[in-house]
Amino acid sequence: ATAEDLPDASFAGQQATFLNVRGKKDLVQAVKDCWASLFEPRAIFYRERKGFEHEKVLMSVIVQKMVDSESAGVMFTSNPVTNDESEISIEAAWGLGEAVVAGQVNPDRYLIDKETLGIKKKDVPRKDFMYIRDISTGKTVKENLTEETGSKQVLKEEDMQELARFGKTIEEHYNWPQDIEWA
Repeated sequence: ATAEDLPDASFAGQQATFLNVRGKKDLVQAVKDCWASLFEPRAIFYRERKGFEHEKVLMSVIVQKMVDSESAGVMFTSNPVTNDESEISIEAAWGLGEAVVAGQVNPDRYLIDKETLGIKKKDVPRKDFMYIRDISTGKTVKENLTEETGSKQVLKEEDMQELARFGKTIEEHYNWPQDIEWA
C-alpha cells in the first residue's frame, strides 16, 4: 500500500499476505483479497488513528515465486528502536518469514555495526514453531520445533554479515533507510 513503512507510520501487518498460491483462479482470488484487505476494520482503524485519508491510500500487489526458506525475517538498515543509522537490525526465525512479520514468534535479534559489519549484540530466544510449505498440499503449515532447534541461533555470523551487506547496498540505492523482508 502507498502508506506502508512510512517514517511516522509503519502499517506493518495491516494488509493481507498470501503464501504458496497455486493456479490462476487462486492467484486472481488472492489479488482481490489483498486489495480488499485495505478495508478490513484493523486497517481502517489504523488509518483513522494516524490521520490518513482512506481514498488516498492505494494498493499494488506483488506476485513472486515462493521460496522454501530455511530461515527468514526482517532487516532494518537503521535501528528501529533507537533510530541509530550506524546500526543494522536483523530479526530471524526458522522457516518462512510469516511468523516474524505477523509477530507470532519471538525471533533472534542481531545488531550489526553498519561500517565494520561487526556483530554488536545477539539475542537468541527459544522459538517454538516455524511455518513451512507442505510438499504434498503446497499449503503453508505450522510445524513445532524440537527443544534443540528452537533454542539454536538461526543465522551464522557470516550470514548476518552478508545480509547486512545486501542491506547497505539497497539503502545506498534508495538513499534512505530500508525495512527489508528476506529469506
